[in-house]
Amino acid sequence: MNRTIAILLALLMVLSLAACGGGGQTTPTPEPTASTPESTPEPTPEPTAEATAEPTSQPSEMPIEDYLTSTEWKAVLDYDNMYQERVFYFEKDGSGTMMITDNAGWDYTWSTNANGIRLKVEYSTAYSSGILVFNFTIYETLNSKRLIDSENYITLVPINDYDSESNIIKDELVKSVEELDWQKAHDLQISNNAKYKQEYTGKTFKWTAVVDTIGSIYCNMSIGGSKINSITVYMSNDDLGSISKGDTITVIGRLDEYSDHMYNAFIVK
Repeated sequence: MNRTIAILLALLMVLSLAACGGGGQTTPTPEPTASTPESTPEPTPEPTAEATAEPTSQPSEMPIEDYLTSTEWKAVLDYDNMYQERVFYFEKDGSGTMMITDNAGWDYTWSTNANGIRLKVEYSTAYSSGILVFNFTIYETLNSKRLIDSENYITLVPINDYDSESNIIKDELVKSVEELDWQKAHDLQISNNAKYKQEYTGKTFKWTAVVDTIGSIYCNMSIGGSKINSITVYMSNDDLGSISKGDTITVIGRLDEYSDHMYNAFIVK
C-alpha cells in the first residue's frame, strides 16, 4: 500500500510541473504592419452668415418694352422753330403720344425690331399734315439709356435722368466739336451748295458772336453787327433768359442747310 501511495504522489508531482510549464508560455504578439496613420479630421467651422447665404446673380435686365413704358422720355437739346424738348409717352399696346408743347401732342405707334425702336407719328397742323418716322437705336450709358435717331437729330432719355444726361451730353459736345468759321461756311454755301451740305449741314459746331435780338425761342447772333453775317440760334428758354442784347456769347448747335439757322443750341458757360 505504501508503494501505491508513493506512485500516486509521483504522478501528482509530474502533473503539477506540466501545469506550471504551460502557464509560462505566452501567445506571441504580431508585429505591426506598415500603414498610413489615420488623420484626425479637422473640426468643421461654424457656418457664418456669408457662408450660408445662397449665391446671388445679377438681376435680369428689364425687357426694353417694359423699360420704355415705365417712364416718360424727354428729348435732349431739342430746339428748333417747331419744338421745345418734346416728351414721349410709350404705351404697352404699341401706341403713344409725342407732346410738342405742354398742351399739344401727336399720337404715334411704335414697335421694336433687331435694330432698336421704330416710331411712326401721324401729325396735322394748321399748315400741313403727314407722317414722321423715327428709328431709334438704344445706347447704354453708365447709369441710364439713350434712344438716338441720328437722321432726325434727336436723343431721348428717361425724364428722371434728364438733368444728369443733359449735362453729360453737353460735356461730350464741348470736348468734341470744332469751331465754326461762319464766313467760310457761308461763302461755300453760296459758291457750292452741294459741298456745303456735305461739310456743314446737320453738323454741330461751336460759334462765338454777338447777340443782336432775342425772341421767344431763339436769338439772332452776328459778327460785326451785319445781318449778312447773322445766324438765328434756337435754344432753351433758360439760356435765352440769361442773355441780353449786345452780349458776346459762345454757343454749340447744329447748322442747317442754309447756314443761317442753328438748332439744338446751348450756351457754353
